Amino acid sequence: MYKPIRNDDAIYRTVDQMKNETNLSKGKIMALAEESKSLIRIDRIVRIRADKFYEYVEEKYGC
Repeated sequence: MYKPIRNDDAIYRTVDQMKNETNLSKGKIMALAEESKSLIRIDRIVRIRADKFYEYVEEKYGC
């Protein structure tokens, strides 16, 4: 089966990509993405705008 090439520098990332980058659970990533308004849903496809997500996390939980 053909697998598309993933771009880790993409603006919009999958939940699995975010899990690998942050070591957070899927539930926590989804909750933070909704809080930060960085969650994008297209039918059953879910993407997270990484820059907005990280900016929110740094602002709310950063030191």
